[in-house]
Amino acid sequence: MKVLKTEGRGMAGAGAMSAYGAAVGDRIVQVFAQLPSGELEYCDSGWFESVVTVANEVQQLLPLYNRAEHANNGAMTLYGNDGVITQPHGVSARRQVSQNPGQWKFLFLVEEATAMAANGAVTLKDGCVFITKGTAAALTLADPTSVTDDGKELTILSTTAAVHTLSNAAGSGFNAGGAGSDIGTFGGAVGDGITLRAYGGKWLITSKTNVSLG
Repeated sequence: MKVLKTEGRGMAGAGAMSAYGAAVGDRIVQVFAQLPSGELEYCDSGWFESVVTVANEVQQLLPLYNRAEHANNGAMTLYGNDGVITQPHGVSARRQVSQNPGQWKFLFLVEEATAMAANGAVTLKDGCVFITKGTAAALTLADPTSVTDDGKELTILSTTAAVHTLSNAAGSGFNAGGAGSDIGTFGGAVGDGITLRAYGGKWLITSKTNVSLG
C-alpha cells in the first residue's frame, strides 16, 4: 500500500490521479479528508460529486465540498462553516471548516499495481502484478523480509492465455514447502492467478485459481 496526498482543492479540477503518483491499475482502497487542523475524516462515496475512471480504475475524483445535491438547485450551498454541521436540502450532514475549498486536502490509501510483459523478477511485495506477456512468462519471486514485510499481500494475475511460471526456488518455497512447492505453474487461461501473504520471511498462499505447485 502507498499513501497519496493531494494539495489545495484535492482532485477538483486537478487532473488525473497520475498527477499524484497513481498509475492505471492501482486501486484506491480508502480515502480520507485531512482538515486544516490535521484531523482525518473518513470519506465514503457521498463525499464525491463525480468519479472518472480509466480501465475500470479510479483516475479522478471531484470532491463534493460544498455543492448542493438537490435536483432542482445547482447553486453552491454551504454544508458547514467553521466546524458547524448543517444539513441543507436533505443531504447527509458533513463537516466543512471553511467556505474556502482550497483548505481541503485528501489522503488516498492505494494498492499498487504493475504489469509484466517479459520474463523477470517480481519486485512488488504488496499489491497486484498483471502478467501481460502473450507467451509463457518465467517470473521469479524472492522471499519477503521477516517482520518488515509481515502482513503484505501480493496477487499475481494472468491477463493472457499462456502457461506462465512463478518461481520461489531461490527462497523457501511457497507455504515454506521447499523444492516440493517452489514453482507455481499457471494453467494457461486468462484470469489464472495466485494470492500470497507474507509472514516470517515466507510467502503463504491464501488463494489460487488454476495454478499448480511443484
